[in-house]
Amino acid sequence: MTFLNPGFLWFLFLGLIPVIIHLLNLRPSKTILFSNVRFLRKIDIQSRTSRKLKEYIILLLRILAIVALVIAFARPVKKIDVSLLPCHDNVVIYVDNSFSMGTRGVAGVNIDLAKKKAFEIVQAYGPNTRFVVLTNDFEPSQFKSYTSQKAIDIIAHIEVSEQVRSLSQVVSKIKNIITEAPQCKHFVYMISDFQKTTSDLDRVSFPANWKIYFLPVQPVSLTNISVDSVFFSQPYHSFGGKDSLIVVIRNYGQQKIENLRLELWLNDSLRGFQNVEIMPNSTQSASFTFLNGKSGWNKAYVKIDDNLLRFDNQMFFTFFVKNEYNVLIISHQPSAYLKDLYSYKLFKSRVVDPVNISPEDFK
Repeated sequence: MTFLNPGFLWFLFLGLIPVIIHLLNLRPSKTILFSNVRFLRKIDIQSRTSRKLKEYIILLLRILAIVALVIAFARPVKKIDVSLLPCHDNVVIYVDNSFSMGTRGVAGVNIDLAKKKAFEIVQAYGPNTRFVVLTNDFEPSQFKSYTSQKAIDIIAHIEVSEQVRSLSQVVSKIKNIITEAPQCKHFVYMISDFQKTTSDLDRVSFPANWKIYFLPVQPVSLTNISVDSVFFSQPYHSFGGKDSLIVVIRNYGQQKIENLRLELWLNDSLRGFQNVEIMPNSTQSASFTFLNGKSGWNKAYVKIDDNLLRFDNQMFFTFFVKNEYNVLIISHQPSAYLKDLYSYKLFKSRVVDPVNISPEDFK
């Protein structure tokens, strides 16, 4: 037995809360003088015993409920006892499905190439072999061994995920999945693009009975274009007013990018597009100007077409458009400059003397 989230086990101390509440509710018995209680004493002892028994049972049930809840959040799973299997049948296939695997390689998208390699590994073994297929998602269904046909079905449904795992985390998880059997060989296949940020091999210790195979998949080039940031040139947005949006595009590659299509979508409609050129390892700004035709919250996003790495091709944002801004001027006699400033149609101003001001004015 192992746990997917062992950190939750620290919350087992919460089981002491019902005990503390029980102790706080204990009250010292109070003696009341009463004439001749000889016939009532037996009834009182019996009722007190049954009442205490009920309290202890309720206390135990409360503690068990908290413990069960904590264990449920810790997500217990059963380890695979591969020592019961023939030694040559212990096969683990790790397929890296992070965002970087969505880039295009020599033979297509890297995640598809990785799945193809995983298929070939399964087909290379006998029909009685059982496989563990692991991805960055660390789902409970992946912590079991399957037949070759079921393993192929699992591999076929692998998709790119936002989860990122280092090699040390993957190796640690594999150690938890399979029971160490020193007399057996464990065959572990690791299919990944082995990014520098996640390939922490210096922190990994492989057991002596593991046979490790590293199968790298590489993109055609390391070029990537992303939407770096967006911002407005003015601090407010008025209904019917003109807004200017600045978009910053970043080129991470070594080649100049020409005719990159950049689009602005506002409330599910295309509001503008333009072609952008970006020099190698640099950023390029582009601007969009549009009129605000909707008050309240507006949903928008900017989009580029970069087929190599797609997860950073869009940036979503929202902004609030107001019909007017209420301004309260607290002054005995406001200057003409303030009156002229807030006479603009964007503002609705009101002058209040400090002597006569009330909390209602601040609304």
